[in-house]
Amino acid sequence: MATDNGNLKRKPGELSEVEKKKLKIIFSDPVLWAKAFVVANNPETKKVGPWIARDYQAEILRNRDVRKVYRMGRRLGKSECMIVDALWQVCTHKNYRVLFITPYENQVELIFRRIREIVSESPMIKQEIARIKNSPYT
Repeated sequence: MATDNGNLKRKPGELSEVEKKKLKIIFSDPVLWAKAFVVANNPETKKVGPWIARDYQAEILRNRDVRKVYRMGRRLGKSECMIVDALWQVCTHKNYRVLFITPYENQVELIFRRIREIVSESPMIKQEIARIKNSPYT
């Protein structure tokens, strides 16, 4: 950083210390990261906007245990949490790999279809992902 008449000047694209701290907090929390970087279609408003976790989804995403078991009803967003968590891991850890295993081929196809939707709608995530296999479930 250079000074000019006592004023701090930053180079283009350089973050201030406050911005760096905020970004560090966002990248350390999957819920904040998703709110900042994941863009998704909201079925209620029919508009594209930031992905907002429900309260129980936030609890699931913030749980950093290696093994997790959740007994929840259908259509509550378990797969969505798994997808957002995987994207957060991939975008915040170098050379991170994710493996999804499901009892039925249809389930893994739906997971990858949703991943592609989120990636295509989210510019930051799109530029961070090197490749997604065309038929990852085979």
